[in-house]
Amino acid sequence: YLYNPQREEVTWLRWQENKATGKGPEIMVQVQGGMQRVRVLKAGSIGTRGSVIFFTVTRSDFLFNTTYMIDVIFPTRTEARHFDAPEGVRVHFCGVGLTDAAIFIAGLLAKEERPEAVVMGGIAGVYPHSRFKIGDTVIVEKEREADLGFFYPDGFRLLARMDNVLDFPISEWITCPWIDERITLPRASSNSMNAAMAPFAPTDDADIENMEGAPFFKACTRAGVPFFELRTISNEVDLNRKEWDYEGSIKKLGHHMSLFVRSLAEAMPNTAL
Repeated sequence: YLYNPQREEVTWLRWQENKATGKGPEIMVQVQGGMQRVRVLKAGSIGTRGSVIFFTVTRSDFLFNTTYMIDVIFPTRTEARHFDAPEGVRVHFCGVGLTDAAIFIAGLLAKEERPEAVVMGGIAGVYPHSRFKIGDTVIVEKEREADLGFFYPDGFRLLARMDNVLDFPISEWITCPWIDERITLPRASSNSMNAAMAPFAPTDDADIENMEGAPFFKACTRAGVPFFELRTISNEVDLNRKEWDYEGSIKKLGHHMSLFVRSLAEAMPNTAL
């Protein structure tokens, strides 16, 4: 768009008609990499140039109602059962495990209309030494690929803790820099593993474990997209599987995810004007 401060005019150069709402002259406009919803009350200078349709409106002639592109990702449809998605929020299902999560999230962020923020939600297991318990919902502040490494006669060694002869970037923890004091959920550190409950993984410095978080953190960090991960604890990490609460934890996950995503949408700055 072009903005003329003297005439208080905004010229939108790319738009796409929104027929889903049935609310009259409402269109979807691409602005700074995101989609905004605008209800035009009066428009002038309407014309076409090739495949581009353009028009101008004055500030006093339109109602600006912002919808930000926030994508929410769950590993499974089951975990999304109680999530109440706000208007304009897209919900995706990446599948279970590090590989499926990595492929899906990388593809999502590679699209031209990539999201302005991404939130992952799912259930998780809690380690016995953690301060958290079944039913708690946390926001993950750091993730680790906890089963990435080598076995030696004396046991498993995490790749990030080894002296590697190959030259490649690696760090033990991937952190989320977007968490601030406005987020009141307790913060947790998490192991990500394909082999859930693997007895060889380092756990002393982690609170919970899941199967998708580390590639989510990595992909969003490399793409420069704000991201958040919420997990509700469904079970203890125990090979005897003595206590699980699927239904209760999924209900709590849906509740907290709904509140969090709504708060995130309200907190996002107006990038259009």
